[in-house]
Amino acid sequence: MEIFPQMFFPKMSTISFLGMAGIGKTWLANESFEDPMVRCCFDHHVWLSLGPEYEFQEILVDLLAQICPHLDKHQIKGDEELRMSLYAQLLDKRCLIVLDDVWSIKPLDYMKKLFPNIKGVALLTTRLAKVAQIGVSDPVYKVQLLNKEESWDLFCENVFGEDICPFHLEKAGKKIVDNCEGLPLMIVTVASLLSPVEKTAAFWNNVAQKNSPIFMAAYDHISKILAPSYNHLPRHLKVCFLYIGIFPQNKVIPSSKLIIFWTAEGFLEPNLGQTIQDYAAECLLELENQNLVMAAHKSSNFKIKACSLHSVFWHLSNNLAIQNNFFHAFTTLADIKDENMEGQRRLCIRNSSLLGIKDVHDSIASISATRSLLCAAPSHQYPVPVCFGLRLLRLMDALAIRLYEFPVEVVNSYRLRYLALTYNGGIPPCISKLRNLEFFIVSRHLSIISSENSSYLPMEIWDMEELKHLQIAGSNLPDPDHGAVLQNLSTLVGVGARSCTKKVLRKVCRLKRLGIRIELEPDEKGDPFRCLNRISRLRGLESLKCVVVNPELTVESAPPRSMFPAGLKKLSLSGLGYPWEYMKIISQLENLEVLKLRCYAFQGAEWEMDDDDLYALRFLLIEDTDLVRWKFTTACFIHLKCLCIKHCYQLEELPRDLSTSVETIQVADCNPMVETWAKDLEEHVSNFESVSTWDARNLQR
Repeated sequence: MEIFPQMFFPKMSTISFLGMAGIGKTWLANESFEDPMVRCCFDHHVWLSLGPEYEFQEILVDLLAQICPHLDKHQIKGDEELRMSLYAQLLDKRCLIVLDDVWSIKPLDYMKKLFPNIKGVALLTTRLAKVAQIGVSDPVYKVQLLNKEESWDLFCENVFGEDICPFHLEKAGKKIVDNCEGLPLMIVTVASLLSPVEKTAAFWNNVAQKNSPIFMAAYDHISKILAPSYNHLPRHLKVCFLYIGIFPQNKVIPSSKLIIFWTAEGFLEPNLGQTIQDYAAECLLELENQNLVMAAHKSSNFKIKACSLHSVFWHLSNNLAIQNNFFHAFTTLADIKDENMEGQRRLCIRNSSLLGIKDVHDSIASISATRSLLCAAPSHQYPVPVCFGLRLLRLMDALAIRLYEFPVEVVNSYRLRYLALTYNGGIPPCISKLRNLEFFIVSRHLSIISSENSSYLPMEIWDMEELKHLQIAGSNLPDPDHGAVLQNLSTLVGVGARSCTKKVLRKVCRLKRLGIRIELEPDEKGDPFRCLNRISRLRGLESLKCVVVNPELTVESAPPRSMFPAGLKKLSLSGLGYPWEYMKIISQLENLEVLKLRCYAFQGAEWEMDDDDLYALRFLLIEDTDLVRWKFTTACFIHLKCLCIKHCYQLEELPRDLSTSVETIQVADCNPMVETWAKDLEEHVSNFESVSTWDARNLQR
């Protein structure tokens, strides 16, 4: 098998299978270990099951005990001369050594010191990326979840053997398999629980519910295998993992929201000189590297943009949260009767309708220890009472609840650090009583048309000196008083364009992220974007997003040359309608890494780039444009990693000399010539090598 390309090299080489618990790493290793064509190439074959508690100093003794099974293990361990004699016999032999379930690099370091002159292959399985990637040149196979077809085949094999699934069970059976989400261990466990019971459509339809007794029994059964992944985490990562379980099952969570929650809860203490946002992003990446969290979307610099938990880890997180009194979730009315609720510090509402029940409201209001209240259910369009008056609250997330009156009682929660709500009216001046508020997010449930003085924020917003993150929907910041400064504000999102005045920007000079929302008024005269001229005053700005909500693309205008600060790293534009020739202004941004052009951000038939344009760019998205001819050379995208082209129906075939650094090309709903162009370039795109657990033949690629 070609998985062993180095097995005749003079030194011991390492091959790793990396993946989450239960994904089939051991099965793959065993397929290779038992393959006759593989075994005949080695003189000795050793299988060592390590686990998190294994003492790596025992490797040599356990290895020799398998090579010389006629000798007692304790005899080898106690006789130094015998151990050295057996070890000497290995020097001229080829060895295949499987290290199954490795949790530390210590066994691998020990192996390299122990076998500096022994030929062969060390095949290891691990859940930890830092273990799998110990050798820079050693191959790592990232084991993936099964697809639907593979999952169904594995399920049928374990339930019916060589028989096929009866037709009347197939629909329910496939739903059961879908609920296993491609994890082989879950599929096999559910199949083993189904095999001895009645095989009727009615029973299987009941089983197909994720909260059915069969599924709950399966989750409990495999939790023992999953638990070491959690136990191995340092304390701060354990807290971060448990917190992800607050969100509903299978929820794709924006990493920005998760990081804000962690920050507001005070979970993390960054290293000296490191921002808490960067440290939180590292923590999330570490959870993925330990295969507890799945990355739903990554940025061009490999940061996680959105994540989720596999259902098995979601249930593990929720069970551990109950055991550790970490949070309490309300899903049904019965959840208010939990005798341990009194001391709960975090409450999560997964069913907003429950808030309309008086018993639930009274029960929540009576819990004096509550520090966090999260409404994690889908958005609820009718008004329901929310307990805003809990005095010790530090975090209140009520975005899912539509409010028709501002909850003035919330200002009594003077410890609040995070407040998010959906409300259409003006924010009262008393909001400034929340002196500790760092994150303030206001969503609107109706579209608001801008006017000259449109602002639902009070003048007192400038008194809230601790604000770090202010997210509003199209409102303009009021002009500040002479001495007011929001010196800690680093993120300002959704602000109206008329807030980009010299007076306002001078008072938020430490912004790193700015999002501008422009709603053009009917028959607006002059340049509607003239208010953007002063953004370049924000010298520390790293991310800028400018969206025209109702664009009018009949007039072609030039972007303000002072709109883009020189240090900008991320830029997202939508609906501005600039001619492509003005892309030259953006091309001068030497630090720009991410560029997103949506909904006619630029318009026109042709875009021609020079060789040095967008030199530092790593991610480029072009979506919804009338572009026909796009001319560029390899030199334009020397650092580009990801190119996305969507809904560009008029775009013709593109140049073929795209930079070889590009790893991903995504084309959706475009001219067929563009889709063909993308397919032709696929062979030049280097993706991270992966392997399915179901088909061992994939290892022979």
